[in-house]
Amino acid sequence: MMPRLLHSLLASCLVLFCLGLGATAVHCQNSDDPPPRQEEDPPPADDPAAKDEPQQDDSGIGQLELEQPESEEDLRIKPRLRPDTDEEERAYKRQATRNDPFLNPLLPLDYERIENSGYNPRDHLLPAGYPDLSRYIVQTRGGEVRGFLTVHTSIEEQALAGRVISVVQVQEYEPRQRTEIQMQLDTLRPLQTQILPEGENRSLQALELGLEEALSAEYLFDRITIRQNVGGITGMERARMLPFSFDLNQLSTIVRCLDYESTDWPLEAVLYDPQKRANRVLSIQQPQRSTVKSAELVDYGCWELTMHVGDEIWQYSVERLEPHRIVRFSNPQMSYTLQSYTPGS
Repeated sequence: MMPRLLHSLLASCLVLFCLGLGATAVHCQNSDDPPPRQEEDPPPADDPAAKDEPQQDDSGIGQLELEQPESEEDLRIKPRLRPDTDEEERAYKRQATRNDPFLNPLLPLDYERIENSGYNPRDHLLPAGYPDLSRYIVQTRGGEVRGFLTVHTSIEEQALAGRVISVVQVQEYEPRQRTEIQMQLDTLRPLQTQILPEGENRSLQALELGLEEALSAEYLFDRITIRQNVGGITGMERARMLPFSFDLNQLSTIVRCLDYESTDWPLEAVLYDPQKRANRVLSIQQPQRSTVKSAELVDYGCWELTMHVGDEIWQYSVERLEPHRIVRFSNPQMSYTLQSYTPGS
């Protein structure tokens, strides 16, 4: 009886031992062997329809749509896109220069005019300059003498700007100041204006330190750069110049260059005032013939001009014959009468 029971226990232990070894082997195989690899799908064949579908943007912003093929001209000039190559950048700049009227250099006054091409006040100006020296008696509108105004006009040749008219106006009355303006002779486009206060018109700090103060307006295409020095401190600001406009200080030169015989009146333009940083509309009515006496007691046959400069009314008496000297002019504050005239070379 005992041997049979012992034999049964030994058999049971052997069976349990074998089952344990099998479980351990299965566990080791599961922990050591790498997981079975999944077979990858073969790459899809080229599908023409798939190429037309929008591609996914890697940045995750959205979908990138494929554009249709462009012409050779469109590939060379892309005003909608930022240029990617030097050639595209050059092409873009050329196109911008052609299409932007502010970037195009002004045509000379004697260019071939095109009928029905739009109103341009420069069509009624002549490319003429008269070097001379004029001196005026300055009076209030009530007749009180305040001082003198000296105007010196010269013409010089510059390397980049060509022939340039330089006009220097010296106010020998309050507020005392010196105004210098340069403009191209062939276009009357302003280049630079400087206004320098003199005497007690300068600030107290400038008087004590002996500093020179000035307001400078530089014109480049449609941009105006204004620098003003007050008491040794210089400030700078920029403004945009409207097309077909002039500097306010050019007015005396403009009236001497008007084509009085063929101008379509009224002549209208825009004047920029660098001191007030503002544009003023100019409207010159059709001139009338008259005879005006200067302070020299000489009679001149003149064109009488009445013009609106912003909200003000100015008047000019311009000699009909060359050199078209200004015999008399006035604004709401002062009147100026020619005292002496010296032609230049």
